[in-house]
Amino acid sequence: DPHPGNFLIDDKNRLVMLDFGCVRKFDTVFTDGILEVLDTVWENDPGRALEIYERIGFGGSAGVKHLDPELISQYHEIILKPFVRDEIMTFAGWQPALEGKKFILRNPSLMILTPPADGLLYFRVLSGIKGLLGRFDAKINVMDLAVETARRRGVLTDV
Repeated sequence: DPHPGNFLIDDKNRLVMLDFGCVRKFDTVFTDGILEVLDTVWENDPGRALEIYERIGFGGSAGVKHLDPELISQYHEIILKPFVRDEIMTFAGWQPALEGKKFILRNPSLMILTPPADGLLYFRVLSGIKGLLGRFDAKINVMDLAVETARRRGVLTDV
């Protein structure tokens, strides 16, 4: 249940999660696919990102491979900002939902880039964690964490 009341920061500045009453295990094909998308951003390969999005169910039956790779790159810069910049990120001012919505309204072809139903809960969890990090004005190098996770999962090409 990802809301600020279910997270704490301990005395070593580590994130502590509470309330596991509503736990869900996500399909590793989907979660590894998201890590693979991050890898495509690090490798500047938006065409491969579109293939991965389609493979893990984005866009439904219409698919997403036909989307403009340059638009995908620009969209990734907005919604994946902390995952693609090798720097300490402050979450208080980062508003990916608002900025992403504005970008999609200017580029309506991207409206098809919708996650599969199971992905909605995954992104809700990430949104809850983002809200918590913003509330506590956390400063984290998220790219370091993402690269290490991708490395451990075996989906990292090279960064």
